[in-house]
Amino acid sequence: MEQMKPDAITRIKSSLVVEAVAEAEKFEVTDEEIDEEMLTTVNKFFENNLNVSETSRQLFIHRNTLIYRIEKLQKATGLDMRVFDDALTLKIALMVVNYMKYQSIPRKATSFMNEDSSC
Repeated sequence: MEQMKPDAITRIKSSLVVEAVAEAEKFEVTDEEIDEEMLTTVNKFFENNLNVSETSRQLFIHRNTLIYRIEKLQKATGLDMRVFDDALTLKIALMVVNYMKYQSIPRKATSFMNEDSSC
């Protein structure tokens, strides 16, 4: 089997990120549609490798409730998490959103380092 060159892997990764960002920008999802409960559900579903039974067990909800939430997310975003490509797109889009939120948090300068250096 032929190994992929690092350039090809980088191009694939960057194209996936571009696609995910484009998908994220297309979403006109309100906070009411994707609340904390939905984010918890999505993250737990990913943690359990898209396994409906295990995810519902860990969330202490009925399997049909989880399926309902997945379908509700699908209506809001157009992505079906049970389809690998859609799940991957959603996962990357969530990672990008989390990164953007992290970048927007104002952080104090490393003044404590400057104080320590004077000792």
